[in-house]
Amino acid sequence: MSNEEFTLAQAMKLLYEQEVASAPERHALEGPECLRLPRFARGAIEQWTEAEREHVRTCPTGYCQRMLALSWRGEHPPLAHLSQYARGEYPYPKAMQFHLEHDRCGRCRVVVRVLETLRTVAATVAVVYGEGLLRQPEEAAAFAEPRAPVYLCQTSADGKLIVTVVETDPPEHELKVYVEAPGCGEGGGRVRVTLAGESATLERELELEKTEFGWEAEASFGKFEEAVARLGEDWVVVAVFREPEG
Repeated sequence: MSNEEFTLAQAMKLLYEQEVASAPERHALEGPECLRLPRFARGAIEQWTEAEREHVRTCPTGYCQRMLALSWRGEHPPLAHLSQYARGEYPYPKAMQFHLEHDRCGRCRVVVRVLETLRTVAATVAVVYGEGLLRQPEEAAAFAEPRAPVYLCQTSADGKLIVTVVETDPPEHELKVYVEAPGCGEGGGRVRVTLAGESATLERELELEKTEFGWEAEASFGKFEEAVARLGEDWVVVAVFREPEG
């Protein structure tokens, strides 16, 4: 390294150190009891102590719930958190409100609206996200050009419900939802499938049928492009398992 390069590198390092030294140690809203930034990482949040949870819940300045909301940018809160919020039981409501209203997360807003409407947040809930006609999963890119057909799949948190959303082959090009219920008992059950977007909501109540592969059901929501045009840019598929009545 030349003397000139060395001098430039040293100058940049010194400038960085001066900027760090002059920067405020804490945010204006951050109190002495507030959690430090590393505690808002996704993995750390699930390991909060009871004392940390209580502080975030009651943080007098609102700093900690704001930081929790910011941790969801580029990601999304877990479905369990959205479910709690839809029930009015989420311990950090200001964080969720910031995410939904200030950051205007379209997908989470739709999910919360659907869960509030369904009035059920059972463990066996699977949510599949769809994003318009052109932004499709990379793993489907080899299927066709110029736009790959949709293939999305999600399993409920308890593993008892698997939902697959597909765009069928031409000439039909239907939007179809397939449901598998490996956790279904001998009595079978029903699955309520809701396609919800910012512009419309489509629903089907499906009776699970016993096949050689297990309990299954499927539903068509018509032509893919027409259905998605009705739903809007951000849309979700929510499937809720229902035990047989009686």
